[in-house]
Amino acid sequence: MARWRWALFLVVFALAFGCGKGMEVEGESGADDDGDTDDDTGPTEPPPAPVDCWRDGSQENQGKIVLVWEYNTSDYDQVDKFVIDRRKGASGSWDLLIETEDFNTSSAYQQYEDGTAKCGTTYYYRIYASNSAGDSDYCGPFSASFDCQ
Repeated sequence: MARWRWALFLVVFALAFGCGKGMEVEGESGADDDGDTDDDTGPTEPPPAPVDCWRDGSQENQGKIVLVWEYNTSDYDQVDKFVIDRRKGASGSWDLLIETEDFNTSSAYQQYEDGTAKCGTTYYYRIYASNSAGDSDYCGPFSASFDCQ
């Protein structure tokens, strides 16, 4: 009876003090999909900036401001979200309008309708891409407004 207690003691001791740490289990080498053993910690650089951005003028008569931006489809894998900032008038502080993770990666063009814009007010917008490593350069600023009906 004393032998199994001694064996149990050795197993607990080995586990408690890390004996066997670093030992490989058969079939588990610790290498990831690309064959190395480094930890994939995510992007190390911010994503590229949008190529271009503008307002869709065809929507102005409907009392809407629709923002459009172009992005290289080959760069979407570097983007966690797009961010749109807005301010009233040509100067002043920028306010966050939206952060969107919902974008169509099969299209070079993205759009967002600013449903909070008020008629007769000129707004300035800037758009940028973001990931865990940081933010891209801004696209913009550009202005948009629509007349009161």
